[in-house]
Amino acid sequence: KFDLILANINRNIVIADMQSYSNALVPEGVILLSGFYEKDVEMVVKAGESAGLRFVSSDGRDDWAFVRLQKGKNG
Repeated sequence: KFDLILANINRNIVIADMQSYSNALVPEGVILLSGFYEKDVEMVVKAGESAGLRFVSSDGRDDWAFVRLQKGKNG
């Protein structure tokens, strides 16, 4: 299990693998995601929430996005 996962991969792969990322995190673990567009943030966040992660923050630059999600205390 990991405290931190960093994934700079396109939207479709991030969404398809979200449950695997969540399963690989320790309780309160963080995942930092990038490699997709700002217009895709909502879709990525929803996939994270469906995998048991909570939205922490997002940012963007030149239409590229970054999302931070975190696993709950109880995993």
